[in-house]
Amino acid sequence: MSKLLLIDGLNMAYRNQHTIGHLTKEDGTPSGALYGTARGLISMIKQFEPDYVAACWEGGENDRKEIDPSYKAHRARNDDETFWHQVRAFQQFVWHLGLGNATMPGKEADDIIASYATAASCAGDETIIISEDHDFYQCLCRAESAHLDYPEGEDNLPIGPISMFKPMRKEFIDVDYWQSWNDGILPSHYPWVQAIAGCDTDGVQGIRGIGEKTARKFVLRHGGLLRAIEVEPKLTPHRDQIMRNLQLVKLDNWLDLPHSYTEFSWDPNHPNGLMDIFLESWEFPSIVKQIQSLQEA
Repeated sequence: MSKLLLIDGLNMAYRNQHTIGHLTKEDGTPSGALYGTARGLISMIKQFEPDYVAACWEGGENDRKEIDPSYKAHRARNDDETFWHQVRAFQQFVWHLGLGNATMPGKEADDIIASYATAASCAGDETIIISEDHDFYQCLCRAESAHLDYPEGEDNLPIGPISMFKPMRKEFIDVDYWQSWNDGILPSHYPWVQAIAGCDTDGVQGIRGIGEKTARKFVLRHGGLLRAIEVEPKLTPHRDQIMRNLQLVKLDNWLDLPHSYTEFSWDPNHPNGLMDIFLESWEFPSIVKQIQSLQEA
């Protein structure tokens, strides 16, 4: 079983901007977001020892805005050009490592990540998603074998596990850990809970007076979202809103991806000759040592 590491690029960059964004080069150029994100990537490659690695990025305006123009509208736009300069530099860093930068026009990074994770899982490979975003809870799955009956004979399709790691909290989350604090809700059913309770992070308005705890009870009690809407008096009048919310919070994990994840191979000896120049220009000697330690391992 091979292992795919998927990086939520902007999520990591924003987190590092907020924690060590004050760091600068000697000439005063901001470098904290880049330093933290690059250092974190190398650390996670060392920790998880992946075969494939890709950083995933937003592809511009997406279909969810057409469903609800207020989707993520509450998020203040970051107009700090020094931050975006560091984001572009991190994409260069990823390229110098020989890894993939994955994006698709009109698609959110979340959907791209979910789709690559699904593709790897269907191929029997393991995926670890690196992000603080709880939207990825719905992607979690165990390693198992799906029994399929083909016309030419029966076959077992290996399903690779999908888990996630929150780098700021140093928290590894798989299905068992997630279910231990979610009252038995399956990760794939988490969008049903969000459709009812809403999602403050994405600006999705839930049903007034109903939080996640109550929403989980409704889903568990009735075994699904549609049945809960049909029989629960607090939900029935809000059917249209709930179903619209579901379109917003459910990730599209079946995108027609432009590349196979197997194109994002990680080779510790790949970093090209421009890497030393790149790191020297950003005054990151400690990252040079990190990369050298990977090559020596």
